[in-house]
Amino acid sequence: MKLLERLSEKKHSIVIAGSHIGFTVLESAHKTNGRVYAFEPVQNLFERSKENIELNPALSKKITLEKSALGNSDSTVTMYVENIRSSIIPYSKNHVASRTEEVPMVSLDTYASRNTISGFDLMLLDIEGYELFALDGAKELLKQKPDLILEVSPRVLSKIHDSSDALFAFLNSHGYTIYII
Repeated sequence: MKLLERLSEKKHSIVIAGSHIGFTVLESAHKTNGRVYAFEPVQNLFERSKENIELNPALSKKITLEKSALGNSDSTVTMYVENIRSSIIPYSKNHVASRTEEVPMVSLDTYASRNTISGFDLMLLDIEGYELFALDGAKELLKQKPDLILEVSPRVLSKIHDSSDALFAFLNSHGYTIYII
């Protein structure tokens, strides 16, 4: 959180994917002089995030909240939802979610183009193992070298990739230096 706060201070265009209930979104909006673009695809979490943002009118003017998942295409995906946790990737081979939800998915390159956004300075992706797909959908934006903060769970990544090596190789191929915190 401290890293996000410090980086947000100097940024003008921030993406937060997996806004959950809006805490990180509000914190970034508080620190930046720019705009925060937040993505939360799951209905109940989107509504909670929206309510929390609206409770802070001065900050809400700096936030665009989208009910969409981020990925490498514009399509519809199934979210597996467990109370306050959700993922495009099932949590295990035999996982039966308490519920599923069909949600829109957009690539960041498409989103930026549609909304005439020239780029992002900072991206926080907390999307439960789907980070590589979201970054693949942001290839044009990554050419501008935005700062990236990724929550990487080897347990989750191993369900869709052999390991976190694929994600690290992708980032290295785009000129990023990786720091594990």
